[in-house]
Amino acid sequence: MEDLDGDAVAGAVVADGPQWAPDETSSLTAHAREELARFGEDPGLAASIVATVAAFTSFGHSGGSAPHAVALLEVLLRRGTLTELTADPGEWIDRSEQSGYPMWQSARCPAAFSSDGGKTFWLLPNRDGMTGRPKVSRDRLVGVRNGRRFWRSVEVAA
Repeated sequence: MEDLDGDAVAGAVVADGPQWAPDETSSLTAHAREELARFGEDPGLAASIVATVAAFTSFGHSGGSAPHAVALLEVLLRRGTLTELTADPGEWIDRSEQSGYPMWQSARCPAAFSSDGGKTFWLLPNRDGMTGRPKVSRDRLVGVRNGRRFWRSVEVAA
């Protein structure tokens, strides 16, 4: 796994890629600014969204890469994972003391909980209403084609 260094996160260079400077003149940035104004969005929030769009456009994504980049951004901005959760102890935070019983929370996906250190897990909204037993849920983005996201989903009662 390749980590982005602090400079990359700060925006200086991303993985030996291009320097970026927000592109305030792109048509997508202008579109975002106009739509947010028409919508009547709070000016502070609108400015932050326009700045985000300007930063995105500065990387020069083409019609081929932009949908893929947007799909990845959507997953990441929603605190989703791009790969499956594992039972690696480094991915799980022991919450047993707070809960009063064996309980771990995923460090990568805050909605994922486990009672066995990550060997099986459930997402908070996915409890089985009939038995109260947790379900093991695994959702993973497996590709993007023509702007459509393809997910693999598996749910098995624990």
